[in-house]
Amino acid sequence: MHAGTFRPRATLAGSLLALASLAVSLGAQEPSTSTPAAVAPRSGAFGIIHLELTQMRNVNHERIHDFWDPGGGVAIELGTRLPVGTASVGFARLPFHARAADQPDFAARMLSLRWGVAHRIAGPLAVGGSLVAGNFLMRFDDGDRAVHGLVTESEMFVGGRGSLDVALTHWLSATVAASYERVLTRVPIGLVTVRAGARATANTPRWLRRVLE
Repeated sequence: MHAGTFRPRATLAGSLLALASLAVSLGAQEPSTSTPAAVAPRSGAFGIIHLELTQMRNVNHERIHDFWDPGGGVAIELGTRLPVGTASVGFARLPFHARAADQPDFAARMLSLRWGVAHRIAGPLAVGGSLVAGNFLMRFDDGDRAVHGLVTESEMFVGGRGSLDVALTHWLSATVAASYERVLTRVPIGLVTVRAGARATANTPRWLRRVLE
């Protein structure tokens, strides 16, 4: 794969359609009176699940950006309510395109665990804050041009996120967020990312709730 050839296949419109289909199918399993978890949480831990799809972009400049330009990324997250806050697991892919011909492109794959809280501020609006930690895997596209002989590099990252959600229906909300992730390489990398997308919520199926409990 060469610089500039990767383009995220997911679009915001496609994400909304996928979320709509999922929420309808899950909601049909039980009578649904759910509202977006960030806006009007239902009682009981594990009572709802949410699926979030977003497009993301790295917007700050660090030393790494002298050698690679970040492209547009995509992220998916699945979560549930806890007795305090919400927890979710997520996966994101963020490509970086080499500035020099003798360097390979690479894609960062971020597998994460996030815990956060949210608070309704007015009508359909809610703000949230969360902490995140996970694995930051860098996979270089061309082994013949790998950086210092590396084809992959895996590091831990930690960070935090702030978000603003707008309830669109009782099961669908739009979300925008900004986050800071610190990748714990030998020389740490700080990444500021912004993201926008949609979140669908539904009653947790009984079989899944029994597993979670």
